[in-house]
Amino acid sequence: MSDLVLVFFSACLVNNLVLDQLIGVCPAVALSRRLDVAGFTAIMTVAVAGIAAPAAWLLQARILEPLGVPHLGLIALVIAIASIIVGGAALLRRRRPALAARADALVPLLLGNCTILGVTLLAIAKLHGVAASVFFGLGSGAGFALVLALLFALQERAAAADVPAAFRGAPITLLTLALLSMAFMGFTGLTGL
Repeated sequence: MSDLVLVFFSACLVNNLVLDQLIGVCPAVALSRRLDVAGFTAIMTVAVAGIAAPAAWLLQARILEPLGVPHLGLIALVIAIASIIVGGAALLRRRRPALAARADALVPLLLGNCTILGVTLLAIAKLHGVAASVFFGLGSGAGFALVLALLFALQERAAAADVPAAFRGAPITLLTLALLSMAFMGFTGLTGL
């Protein structure tokens, strides 16, 4: 069990997809402008990544490799991720009709979110087992949510601060991401993974 907790914290803090591996930088920057969009996207990303990572591992290890067609993995992953997202939106529409409009608006964003595809590809490449894939997916999604929250808060502070004209907009956002990345490097020795 302690190994699974280490996988979670390693994916969330040490090997953060956005700050360490630069997967999902564009969605993180674009979606962190409004708190309601960032929060709902973070929740959906954690849920989809937590389901997609073990599904990707099972698809690769139990179906594609035994059939001798592991080269079809990327196509199969894109189809599996799309199925999970559309199925999750349909389930949410059925269970929580009040959230249906928000979920339907996020479906195209989640389908094009490179973070989820990155999580699934890394789950296949790095991990050995379904349980580790679940914790890796949840940790990666939580790391993405953490970056969204931090980026939103820091952009709010930058908007209220007296930032020189040359640094307003994209430059201050890139500097913020660089400083966050350096701060997260402090977690490097935490898990040993």
